[in-house]
Amino acid sequence: MERISYAGGVLLTGDAIARAVISYAEALAKRGTAAEVDIPVRRDDGSLGAAQLLLGPASQLVAEAVETDLEDPVDDDLVARLRVKTAELSDSRPVFDDSAASADPDFELTAMIDGVNGTGGKGMQDTGTQANGAQDNDAHDNGTHIP
Repeated sequence: MERISYAGGVLLTGDAIARAVISYAEALAKRGTAAEVDIPVRRDDGSLGAAQLLLGPASQLVAEAVETDLEDPVDDDLVARLRVKTAELSDSRPVFDDSAASADPDFELTAMIDGVNGTGGKGMQDTGTQANGAQDNDAHDNGTHIP
């Protein structure tokens, strides 16, 4: 079981959930965006409950392992969704083919214009990031909520 310190309080949740939340919070912070996440927790009386976290650039989370006789809260679907969202927020950048740049003196301008227009540009492979650094999907929009 893991104890997450968050907003002046503590939450007990499963190991996999805590690791996925911390990784997702880090990815959101790197993008300068935020999201809400609902996670299962153990209450003080040992019963199962739920907590809603707002994760973003200013979030200060600390997770630490704790020994307890209680079973870890488990939500494999939540962990899988958080891992997908974390991966979607990961850094990806265009990969350039140097041979195209040396063959075309206007390569940089053409690649930038074509990248913005979505045509890929000469010698540029699209890796899911637009020329302005934003991803092609909506995974990083503010207001994302993962139930």
